[in-house]
Amino acid sequence: MFPQALRSRSGRAMSIVPILIAALTGCGGGRHGAALSGTVTVGGVPLEKGKIVFRPVDPALGNGGSADVIEGSYQLEGVSIGQCVFTFSGSKLTGRSITGPGGAPEPERANVIPQQALRDGVEREITESGTQDFSLEGPA
Repeated sequence: MFPQALRSRSGRAMSIVPILIAALTGCGGGRHGAALSGTVTVGGVPLEKGKIVFRPVDPALGNGGSADVIEGSYQLEGVSIGQCVFTFSGSKLTGRSITGPGGAPEPERANVIPQQALRDGVEREITESGTQDFSLEGPA
């Protein structure tokens, strides 16, 4: 009886090994993606505060991710190697006040990202870690 119990346990242990390997290496076969950093400018001016989001064109490469843009700079980790679409969000204070959700006044913000970049994003081929700068042009 003891050898049977041992075989049963080792069989379960062996079935867990592939799961552990996948969890430790990630689903991309050990590829952890690229680390990107750079700048985001709108009309030649650094984006004061916003967000950069990436998603791979091929869904099999992962779900994507995001990072904050602060004073025009960003840092992304785990960017899929391959063709990716980058989208952006950002706004600026208008100097006016609006009524907030609770009825209290709050500062009004206006979108600063050009409509084409909002609609289509920016597509880039990512081959390795490094610098990727984005210069967004056009009307917001």
